[in-house]
Amino acid sequence: MNHGYELLNAGARKSETFGIPHVIERHNLRVGQIVKLLFSFPDGPVERMWVEITSVSNGSCCGKLSSHPLHRDIFQAGDTIDFKAEHVASIWVDA
Repeated sequence: MNHGYELLNAGARKSETFGIPHVIERHNLRVGQIVKLLFSFPDGPVERMWVEITSVSNGSCCGKLSSHPLHRDIFQAGDTIDFKAEHVASIWVDA
C-alpha cells in the first residue's frame, strides 16, 4: 500500500548510516524499544525518524511514530508504522 513514503532497507544503505545494529539485534526487537527508521519520499529527501515498537509478530513490527515529521501532510507523530528488522537503522539505548 502506498502511504506517500517508502521505508528504506537500512542494511542496504549502511554506507549512509553510522553503523546499523547487528542483524541479531535487529531480529530480536521487543515491544517498548525505540528504533530509527529511514523514510523516503517522492520529492527526494530521506527523513530519519524514531518509532516506538508496540507489537512484534513473525518478523514484522508495528510501532508508533515518536518523531515530528517534516511531511505532516503524509503522517504525524503518533501514527502507526509497520516495518521489518531490515528497516531498522538504529536502536535507542538509554545512557
